[in-house]
Formats: sequence, structure tokens, C-alpha cells
Amino acid sequence: MRSATFLKAGPGQIYADQFVNLHESVRALFAEVAAGQISAEGDLGLLERVHALQRLAHRLGEEAGRGDLEGFKRTGNSDRMLLLVVQGVAGLDFVFEGLAGYLDTRERVFLTLASHGDKLLNEVRRAM
Repeated sequence: MRSATFLKAGPGQIYADQFVNLHESVRALFAEVAAGQISAEGDLGLLERVHALQRLAHRLGEEAGRGDLEGFKRTGNSDRMLLLVVQGVAGLDFVFEGLAGYLDTRERVFLTLASHGDKLLNEVRRAM
């Protein structure tokens, strides 16, 4: 079993800060969608925003995972913060899919799922 370092500073923190910024962007988008504040850009524009944020999140997850693997090769230890970022990105993806599902169908179950995903993301942030 790999051990994880518990340092708050360093490259892991940079990725964690980026994750927090993405989470805040997702929260704002979720609030807009849930409140029915569909702007002139309409559903298509919102879907494009969801997918753009999703691409950013995937890139962040890939970079954090690669950084953890490289660190493990050098030190034999994983970076706890990088692992949390990777886990958080998986949660973001769940929220993105819920938002996209709602925008595609207008079925509130997808907003409920996205909301549950947000609770998971809050746990990830507390662990950071």
C-alpha cells in the first residue's frame, strides 16, 4: 500500500486551488440552472458552458494524476492533495452530467443528482 504525504504546501496545493475555483464556477452555474435563470444564450449556451468546464476539470484531473504518479516514482509516496484533486474531479464530472441531463430533459431528478454530487465535493474540499 502506498503511503501519502500530508504536506499542505507544494504543487498539490496549486492543483487544489484550481479545483476549488472550478467547484465555485460549477456552483454558480448550478445556482443559475436551478433558479431557472436561463439567459438569452439559452440551453445550448449553458450546455456549452457545462462542457467547457468539464474539459477543464478533466485536464486538471489528468495533470494531478500524472503529477502524483511522477512524485510516487521519485519518492515512493503519493501526494495526498493530488489524490484528493483526482477524486474531486470525479465528483465534478458527476455534477456536470447531472446538469447536462437536466438541460437536455428538464427532469429535476438530474438536478437532485447534481446536488448530491455537490455534497460530495464539499467533503473533498473539507479533506483538503
